Amino acid sequence: MNLGHRIPRLRSISVFFTICLLTPIARADWPAFRHDAERTGYTPEALPAKLSLQWVHHAAKPQPAWPRSSRMMFDFAHQPISVGDMVWFGSSVDGAVHALEAATGKRKWIFYTQSPIRFAPVYWESNLFVGSDDGYLYCLEAA
Repeated sequence: MNLGHRIPRLRSISVFFTICLLTPIARADWPAFRHDAERTGYTPEALPAKLSLQWVHHAAKPQPAWPRSSRMMFDFAHQPISVGDMVWFGSSVDGAVHALEAATGKRKWIFYTQSPIRFAPVYWESNLFVGSDDGYLYCLEAA
């Protein structure tokens, strides 16, 4: 299977969904990877006819667990989630959860684990649940 053409396409899709996710005009909560526990990637919210870029956050490029391998292609891009006025994502580069203000992209806080974070955090009842390669599951106050 040739993944060479799929990866740029998947990155483009990831960027598109991130922009859609961060558009303040019509933003529903997106508390988990692909929106919900079923991983549907769907929200009933209607997007505006014309999207416009609100801000950009430059994060370090993710470091896959298995470079040049097609075994697991889950960590090639950051996987942001958003609830209310916040956006969070984990990083495989610095092993941290990053919290940003949705309206401005301004960093609100960072929580460092001891190893890479390869999957999206999950939001539930004002908490973030994050797994890390250090073998721990972290429960963080989302505020």
